[in-house]
Amino acid sequence: MAYDRLKPEQIFNIVQTLPESLRSKTITFTVDGSNSAITTGLKGYIICPYSATINSWNLIADTVGSCEIDIWKNTSIPNGANSITASSRPSLSSQQINSDEILSGWTTNISEGDILAFNIVSSSIITQVTLTIKITIDI
Repeated sequence: MAYDRLKPEQIFNIVQTLPESLRSKTITFTVDGSNSAITTGLKGYIICPYSATINSWNLIADTVGSCEIDIWKNTSIPNGANSITASSRPSLSSQQINSDEILSGWTTNISEGDILAFNIVSSSIITQVTLTIKITIDI
């Protein structure tokens, strides 16, 4: 099949058949306290490059400790009123690694161009933490 001769609907059908494994991506955000304990507050933003569905999160720290992160989403600069995590925030509680695939109460849809903000709600002992959000690109 010559791909330069495909009709738009044929291209759409090819994309529609992509397996989920080829549409799986991650959004990664690291907070580094530069050898000091991480402080609370807003730590930064990411603009989503595509529409997607959030499937799970993983959180890993440099040492055993506690940390809770809230994620905000909006089409403009988000704030605390735009939380997508409900009461099920990514967190460590006297742990170094934690994850969740259930995402109870989460808003799991992301649109292309949405802005995600990462806010440290609480933290103790940890000097560096990385949050990885697993997503599947919508087609």
